[in-house]
Amino acid sequence: MESLITLENVSKIYGNKCVLDNINLKIVRGQNLAIIGDNGTGKSTLLRIIAGLSSLSSGKRILCTNGDKLKIGYVPDRFPKLNFTPYEYIYYMAKLEGFSQTYIDKCSSELFQTFNIDLMKDTRIKYLSKGTIQKVAVIQAFMSKPDILLLDEPLIGNIFNIIVALAIALIYAMILIILFIKCIKKKLF
Repeated sequence: MESLITLENVSKIYGNKCVLDNINLKIVRGQNLAIIGDNGTGKSTLLRIIAGLSSLSSGKRILCTNGDKLKIGYVPDRFPKLNFTPYEYIYYMAKLEGFSQTYIDKCSSELFQTFNIDLMKDTRIKYLSKGTIQKVAVIQAFMSKPDILLLDEPLIGNIFNIIVALAIALIYAMILIILFIKCIKKKLF
């Protein structure tokens, strides 16, 4: 399997407190990985290090991309209550990544409908519930078609149910594609 990120002997120290101590981890394409532990044990810190959002006290973070740019989607456990609407936020973040207006409109519309927030896309984020704000964060992470999707505290609010629903929808879509290909081969269409 293709390795995407490797952590070698990674440690993180805040003041006098060692939060992560000599962590070794390899993340490969297609892998599902859950990081579990008590509060304050460094799970969020480890996710931020994997995402490249936090510095290391020691050790190495190695991107294994064969020259391609690795896309990481990161959904934090706390999302700020911004004065943007969900559409404005998604639009500006997608523009920063270089996506076209056509892609942004089509993809955001589909994702707003999939996550059942299309009626709230023009409401200021600061007025939305925590669960709806989490959905906006997940949509933003999906927009870039990430190689790695990191979800910090995915069981808070509706995120877990959303991920399960999307996984089921993807499996269903794959089954339909396979059946369609078989029908074409048998010249049923």
